[in-house]
Amino acid sequence: MNRDVMHVQHYISTEFNTDCAIGGDNQLIMRGRFTVSDIEKTLKKYIIEYVQCNSCKSTNTTLNKDPSTRSYYKNCNACESRKTVQTIKSGYHALGKGGRKG
Repeated sequence: MNRDVMHVQHYISTEFNTDCAIGGDNQLIMRGRFTVSDIEKTLKKYIIEYVQCNSCKSTNTTLNKDPSTRSYYKNCNACESRKTVQTIKSGYHALGKGGRKG
């Protein structure tokens, strides 16, 4: 996919609302039980939003961050189009006993 491992980890942890870590050999370790089909659907959503070009459907793209606006955009190396992508929005995340304050 030619994407930063931390960006993919952040997306997946947000989509599944779970904690993730990167293990040896860049393996993603997720807390919880998830079906293979759910993981495949989530990866397909990631590829459509952050990898695949909207114009020519090529996967030969790069993901860059604009320092002035702090937003991500993908550049297609095949047709040279450029599109701003959505930021990864964190949803509700439950805190355990150790994460509570007060």
